[in-house]
Amino acid sequence: SYQLSNDRSFTEIHELDIGDERLIQLTTNDGLEWICYADDIPELLGMEPPATRSGGRMRIELPVQLTVQTDRGTRQGSGFEFIRLDIIKGDPVEKVAQKLAELIDKKAMKDPGLKMVSRDFQVQPAGNVSAQAHYLLMLHGTFASTVGSFDKFPSDRWHDIYDHFNGQVLGWDHFTVKHSPYKNVLDLLELFPEELQLTLVSASRGGLLADVLARCDHRNPIVGFTDDEIQIIAADAAEQAEEMRQINRLANVKRIEIHRVIRVASPAAGTILLDRRLDHFLHGLLNLIQTALGSKVNLLYDVVKSFLLAVVKERFHARSFPGLWAMVPETTYQQVNNNDFQLSSPLYAVAGDAEVGHGIWNSLKVILTNLYYREANDFVVNTRAMTQGLLNRSERYFIRVEEAGINHFAYFHFPTSSVAIAGALTATQPSVQGFTAILDTSLGRGVALALFNMGALVSDHVTGKRPIVVLLPGIMGSNLYHGDDCIWLDFPELNKGGILKYLKIDGAGIAAKSVVQKYYHRFKEDLISEYDVVILPFDWRLAVDDIASEVNKKMESLLVHQQPVYLVSHSMGGLVARAWKQQFPATWQAFTALPRAKWIMLGTPWLGSYLIMEVLTGHSRRLRQLSFLDFKHSKKTLLDVFNRYPGIFDLLPVNEEPMEQSTFWKDILNHVDEDINPPPAASLHHFNHFKQATLGQSEISGNDRNFIYYIAGQSDSTTNGYQIAESFFRGKYLRYTSTREGDGSVTWSSGIPAGLKPEHLYYSSIEHGNLANAPEVITALKELFRQGATLKLSNSKPAVTARGTGISAPADMVPMAPDYYNPDVITDNLFGITTRDRSQQVPETPIRVEVFNGDLKWSRFPVMIGHFQSDGIVSAERTLDTYLGGKLFEHKQIGFYPGDIGDSVIIFDENQTPTGAVVIGLGNKDVLTGYELANSVEKAVLRYALFFRDTQPGKETPARQGISTLLVGSAYGRLPMAESVRSIIIGVQRANKIILGMGSDLQPITTLEFVDYYQDNAYECYKILRQLKEDKNTISIELREEIERGFGNRSRLLREESRSWWQSMTT
Repeated sequence: SYQLSNDRSFTEIHELDIGDERLIQLTTNDGLEWICYADDIPELLGMEPPATRSGGRMRIELPVQLTVQTDRGTRQGSGFEFIRLDIIKGDPVEKVAQKLAELIDKKAMKDPGLKMVSRDFQVQPAGNVSAQAHYLLMLHGTFASTVGSFDKFPSDRWHDIYDHFNGQVLGWDHFTVKHSPYKNVLDLLELFPEELQLTLVSASRGGLLADVLARCDHRNPIVGFTDDEIQIIAADAAEQAEEMRQINRLANVKRIEIHRVIRVASPAAGTILLDRRLDHFLHGLLNLIQTALGSKVNLLYDVVKSFLLAVVKERFHARSFPGLWAMVPETTYQQVNNNDFQLSSPLYAVAGDAEVGHGIWNSLKVILTNLYYREANDFVVNTRAMTQGLLNRSERYFIRVEEAGINHFAYFHFPTSSVAIAGALTATQPSVQGFTAILDTSLGRGVALALFNMGALVSDHVTGKRPIVVLLPGIMGSNLYHGDDCIWLDFPELNKGGILKYLKIDGAGIAAKSVVQKYYHRFKEDLISEYDVVILPFDWRLAVDDIASEVNKKMESLLVHQQPVYLVSHSMGGLVARAWKQQFPATWQAFTALPRAKWIMLGTPWLGSYLIMEVLTGHSRRLRQLSFLDFKHSKKTLLDVFNRYPGIFDLLPVNEEPMEQSTFWKDILNHVDEDINPPPAASLHHFNHFKQATLGQSEISGNDRNFIYYIAGQSDSTTNGYQIAESFFRGKYLRYTSTREGDGSVTWSSGIPAGLKPEHLYYSSIEHGNLANAPEVITALKELFRQGATLKLSNSKPAVTARGTGISAPADMVPMAPDYYNPDVITDNLFGITTRDRSQQVPETPIRVEVFNGDLKWSRFPVMIGHFQSDGIVSAERTLDTYLGGKLFEHKQIGFYPGDIGDSVIIFDENQTPTGAVVIGLGNKDVLTGYELANSVEKAVLRYALFFRDTQPGKETPARQGISTLLVGSAYGRLPMAESVRSIIIGVQRANKIILGMGSDLQPITTLEFVDYYQDNAYECYKILRQLKEDKNTISIELREEIERGFGNRSRLLREESRSWWQSMTT
């Protein structure tokens, strides 16, 4: 072994000749171990590998510190370093994957079978299970057992659970590597009596079994699997398809009933760490075991390390092991596991995001952050996958635990999560303390997709009396119809396989009749009062040269009005406009002869985009999203359709790369870890012709320069090229590079035309898909139409960090179901809108949020406070009543006082301090959830707006657009403070959205003040708000930079667990 000094410098370099085929083990100063080949080190550290090898050898330098990428694209030190390097010798295990799987399974699970669990958590073979009885069934995780996964419950909570089920608790000990989840469930069903009733609790991979068992509930409309689902699996794994058929047979005989499913840290949509490298997943697991379980001397550590050595040595892929392959994102297994399958059992999903604590946690978090590309995770499973899977259920709830100390093995003993799990297991009502209800639970994916359709926008009315604005939309921005039926973009049609059925390039009867409303409606709405707005949809499957004639007909018809005409082209629309200009120069001359004529491009890929190459090699997020939407066809099959669209090939980069040659694609696809067909000869022939024509006329020149403008967008990452990388583990593989100088789809270098006047070039902060719909761009367009220049955007290239070429993260794992706060995620994936840009779709003006640490008497606005059913006016509520002269008590005396969720009363007197109260109903204090709190806040804010409009007409008062609030529900209601704060903001935000959408004289809340007189509570609240502001989510707030201190603030020696709702307040 070699010790690595922590004071290494450029003058003190120690060279080790390791060789390609030698395994090494690196150890950090806090005890983390990582086994790999030497050329894996750059990826492990999130660094760019050496581009070349010297004499066939690669030189790699270990940095002094582990570094991690920040949100601004730079890298910073973590304070942790490698201190030791060991070279591993010998051949540790068998080379055959199947034998290895069997060996590992038997080593981890020496006594598989159905077990009965005792009150002191001992297990023994279950024997006969009683028919028509109700059991708790425990389903363990990978490499684990019933005892290993679940015996960490605090004894008092475990005894409550055990007694709740009258001692009828089962555990299913099964193999997790060799056998698929289907095989695990099939073996289990064989042991069940008929009409067994079950509550399921699962850990990690056990959640996949829980979803399969939930399908077997005899109350479901369909029991088991559909023929389409079996067919999808059959194409990939015939043996597993037969397991599904046998499950169907047994499920109809056994007639089991699933009361509820509590799924903890389930890879319900796979885990990214298994996506590309099985050894990354095992490393995370291994180091977590070492720390979480306290010792390297334990069976699980030994099992995982043996398996890891074999995987790294023999370069095994997860697909070699059916039990692990099920956890890889986007496999056919995950496609079926995220299908729109209606279930009768409610779901309670527990998700965790590990916060850095100390010691080995720090190094592990840094390395996994590099490998996960900053995806939230619990060291093994990425967080957002945990709440996905089969979601079409009678009810579904989730809790997200984000605290130091939570990790993949900690859920059953960590206080927040273990209380929530125990509550879900023993509750007699659907609502469970700590869990938030997922909205629209009655909707299946098919119904939900219909609701999420982005609409059809038509705009072609011309008065001839006003200036005319013509919009050419981007690729995929036009809706395509077969007869009167919209195929694209109609989600139910896509879900049923409409692309293959109708949208093949030789399909007849297809026409573009409208554009996608969601991404162009604001363009029309903001311009229609001053201009005649004409939107020209086109069939984006076709070559741009073939579309140009239709554009010419429309332009000729508009020019006769002798009004100024402004042509705006978004994305691919710019290439269509260029083709029109080149093919019909006379019409172009007539256009430019009109006063103030302008052609303004928005993110046009003038010389193409590497995003299209990503599509054709199967890497694109858009393609992955479409594959998810189309349940009948694979990504490969869809790609074979897109490979024949000339319009797709017109968007390829037009540069020195020989992309018109079949040998180029054959070589590229040899380095892609998927079975993908190369583009057909006809498509490459078309691209060759297009490329030569484009290169001959790529520069804007002469008088044309006076009429052409370009607005560029900006995103954190835009693909700008590719590399054929190489490592000993993976061999040669295709990897894309990225830059921050682009809009997410088109780089500035390939989008901005040569010859464009510098004063005609503008930069915006908007990503590609939103360029025609963003208020700041539309406002700039209006100025350009009128003045030929705008101050709303800058002519200067914005300074961006991490300039130049970097390594592009793999396409994000597509969310397999819409996030319940944000149902637009799926659609935005198709149009290149990232989480950063989605914030523009929630209220345009963020809520200003402040924290006041003092007596509520000095609150800036009327104070929002909660009241439970059948409760008296006590504590802070009583104090508020005193300040307001007994008005709360008067309302209660005469029977007009809130108690139920959604009830509220508004009291306002600007001559008192505080100036009023907003009392909201909280229902039963034992079942209050964040979802219910948000609902009650929403209704109260709407009533508040109505109150001021109707009782204070025309009177501007600070209270009209501001509310102060206590940390409602965080004490008696037992909500975590973070959930209380988040729910209050969401409630206000929802109300604002309704108010703004009505277009009336109601005014939204622009300022929200959180009030607490304890200093530690105020500080904790401020921390939560700061985290919400920094997180990329749909909560849009502006946070005052400091806590305001006021009269009556107090400190205490110990921070109490029960949050201050001022139970002990005295005056």
